[in-house]
Amino acid sequence: MRIDDHYLNRRNVRSGAFWNNLINFLKTNPPVTYLNLKDTGMGPSQMLWIATELKTNTHLQILDLSNNPLGSSGIIKLAELI
Repeated sequence: MRIDDHYLNRRNVRSGAFWNNLINFLKTNPPVTYLNLKDTGMGPSQMLWIATELKTNTHLQILDLSNNPLGSSGIIKLAELI
């Protein structure tokens, strides 16, 4: 399963509801192999939430976070994930 521009509604991506829905979805360990979150405005707090849920994901192979202001704390969380 791929989650990319086809599945993401870019107009709502900066809302708290988008991130809450994504986190709740990832908690179920879905068979997502590709997750495209580029250009979503994801900051350190969202990266922390995503990294926490992805630690237990056994399917993800590609995670695109390009063009996001993750900050040093977000990068550290990402590094801990891999």
